Amino acid sequence: MVLPLNDVLPRHHDPRLDWNPRLDERSRLFGVGEVVQTQEDVLKLWTPGTTLDQGSEGACVGFGWTGEAMSSPMPCYGVPELVGNSYGRGVYARCKQIDEWDGEDYEGTSVLAGAKVMRERGIIGSYRWAFSMEDIRNALIALGPVVIGIPWYNSMYYTDDRGQVVVDPGSGLAGGHCLLLNGYSPRRRWYERVTGYSYHQSARWKNSWGDGYGFKGTDGVRNGHGWVKWSDLEVLIGPWGREACIPMDRKIVRIA
Repeated sequence: MVLPLNDVLPRHHDPRLDWNPRLDERSRLFGVGEVVQTQEDVLKLWTPGTTLDQGSEGACVGFGWTGEAMSSPMPCYGVPELVGNSYGRGVYARCKQIDEWDGEDYEGTSVLAGAKVMRERGIIGSYRWAFSMEDIRNALIALGPVVIGIPWYNSMYYTDDRGQVVVDPGSGLAGGHCLLLNGYSPRRRWYERVTGYSYHQSARWKNSWGDGYGFKGTDGVRNGHGWVKWSDLEVLIGPWGREACIPMDRKIVRIA
């Protein structure tokens, strides 16, 4: 089935990469810049919930939004993985019923559909959109995590042990993916083989690929989090990543 997408991402072989880019022009009326002031450039890390694993399913939007529901400032940190995974699949299934495309016989959905489902479930009261990197920075520092849809390049499949993500458009476009931005650093130390150590403005994101992705702890387990340079995130937000959604009026909820 050929979908009426705003931008056409290549068909891919990885079923996990099923974010469909979609910009509803009405979203421009709800920019987060209207409700948040410019923030001091400081480190901000929101407390993450359980690391989820979507398996081989194309349910990244459901898992991205479920991750947001379990992160601070919403106090749901102790949700068991199996419960969170089940909830994420349920959010995705509902997204398919209400999103912008006819029927359910297709792959993927949009961040916008996820926002509607979370509002429908009473987990958020409303949502707004970031239309610039400054919007994203201010929202991350002042309001909480940001749910994004971005193009996913082959170089981004794995991080090094520090959680560093390499964004190389030349490695090939694998598809579209939904993740949760839940941290910001104005000055993070990076190591690269050629240039050695340097410092970069950076963002932290949380993936839904279990303990096979992200920063590697002393116990040898990866925590699902990756760090991306701010300049690289801007590249991702640029061509297709027009869905950067900020939940508003977050509620105290129970994920079950």
